[in-house]
Amino acid sequence: MRIFKVDKKTVWCIVLTQIVILLLFLWGIYESKPVKMEDCTSEKIVVEDKEYARKLFGEYNCYVSYLKSDYVFPNLGVLGDYTSKELYEIIQIGETMEILYTKRLRIWGCQNLILDAESETGEYLDFDLYNQQKGKAFTAMIVIFSIVELIFLSVVACILVLNTRKRIFTKK
Repeated sequence: MRIFKVDKKTVWCIVLTQIVILLLFLWGIYESKPVKMEDCTSEKIVVEDKEYARKLFGEYNCYVSYLKSDYVFPNLGVLGDYTSKELYEIIQIGETMEILYTKRLRIWGCQNLILDAESETGEYLDFDLYNQQKGKAFTAMIVIFSIVELIFLSVVACILVLNTRKRIFTKK
């Protein structure tokens, strides 16, 4: 006699939910890991165009263009000296900037993510500050995943216990 008997629909629901949780966790880990200096490219650019926009998913960011390539400034929130909107307002078309960037995979393709940027007028973004923010985000991602997984496992345990109690009481 099996004590735990769960219908297939419930099992599939549990499995699919676990897969979604794991995929979101892996995406979060990829997005929040710090960048190594070896993975970056340094370049001197002249801002030909700028845009403050939201691409497909995510938040509003400041984009600059140079030689038909788009570069995006990450939004560092309270840690950064400037928000994306402030960067958009400060950066001038025709301004020469020394940038350090890396290519990141996104849903819609590769993106040139600026990690360090400075011009004659000042420093817009700092590589160490970016990595510091990503280190904190990485830690937060681990904590959040652990909490979500504990809640999920608690719900699964409750489903199994309730199903077991229901079977025990209905047999008598």
